[in-house]
Amino acid sequence: TNPRVREFHTTYSRNAIVHFLLADIGEGIKECEIVQWFVKPGDQISEFDKICEVQSDKATVEITS
Repeated sequence: TNPRVREFHTTYSRNAIVHFLLADIGEGIKECEIVQWFVKPGDQISEFDKICEVQSDKATVEITS
């Protein structure tokens, strides 16, 4: 291999923390954990389809498209 070429991959660990800008879901919630996904990669979604369910220390909320 060429010593000047470096390789990398973008595979995330399943337990990795990924920061994401969360839409305002009320009650001053700033952080949450995804509890359940309702869609899979490649699924087509329409307006107001459920995407996932998130949970914070204050509430459990479904996020829609």
